[in-house]
Amino acid sequence: MNTLCADTRAKLQQAGIKSVVDFVRCAPGRIASKAGIPYKEVVEIRRRLLHECACIPIAASNLWEATNHALLPTGSHNLDVLLDGGLLTGQLTEVCGGPGAGKTQLCHSVASYISMATGSTVAYVDPSGSFDAHLTQEVLRSRCLSEEDIDLASGKIRVFQLFSIFELLSLLNSFKEGIPRMDDPFLANLRLVVIDPVTPLLSPLLGGRHSHGHVIMCQLVRAMRELASEHGIAILYTNNMVSNVGERGCGLKPALGLTWSHTPSTRLTLSTTLTTDGTRVATLTKSQQLATGVSTSFTISSHGLTDQ
Repeated sequence: MNTLCADTRAKLQQAGIKSVVDFVRCAPGRIASKAGIPYKEVVEIRRRLLHECACIPIAASNLWEATNHALLPTGSHNLDVLLDGGLLTGQLTEVCGGPGAGKTQLCHSVASYISMATGSTVAYVDPSGSFDAHLTQEVLRSRCLSEEDIDLASGKIRVFQLFSIFELLSLLNSFKEGIPRMDDPFLANLRLVVIDPVTPLLSPLLGGRHSHGHVIMCQLVRAMRELASEHGIAILYTNNMVSNVGERGCGLKPALGLTWSHTPSTRLTLSTTLTTDGTRVATLTKSQQLATGVSTSFTISSHGLTDQ
């Protein structure tokens, strides 16, 4: 309002219009009548105030491109094609499957490849004590790296062994608080957090005796989403399968219930049976951006993920 001449400001104030909000809320004809200002001039003042003071709209597509998102390759061309380029930072990706489906081997392979190919650091949360440093070395060695490069890449993977959901919440919070300080090279370059598996941390809380279990689950989901979205980190975790008895018979579904089913942005389901040519099948069963129900095949060996 300070850009208006003194006479116009005085007329508006006498009419009870003392701010830009007051001016915009009032109909132009009423302002002209109350303040004694020509209608055409009121319309011009309104146009100028909106131009100078109103928020500029931004297209959602432009806002998406401006956010801190990147694609991290998995090391498998077939999986990258299925995921439209790889793991998307800022999002949560779930890998579920029954025993022997290859979930842990997939996590080892992806963590090793990302540390090698991107130079980023990886936090590997290991609640079940299944992390195999030898497998990590073999995956990197299969890429024909020198021993020096293998040591450099494997040194970018930091393993955290913990055994309760509260330890995991504390760890994620320490990441969130430590990353902005930029005083720890590991946190400054962190792009992937692997939790393999998340199921044993949550399932003890979801029984009938623990009414607070779903509250803690929601706290974990919020902590993972905030860490991923605020700091451009991809979170990859594994989940088990449980029996699903329904009208169509007995099948399998991801564990942890309906509440947890909304957690991942992307879900990959691994089959436990091998195909006739000895490969495994991964199916995209949930995605916020891609068509679901699409599958691809790959092989898991001591060298990690390979394409058939």
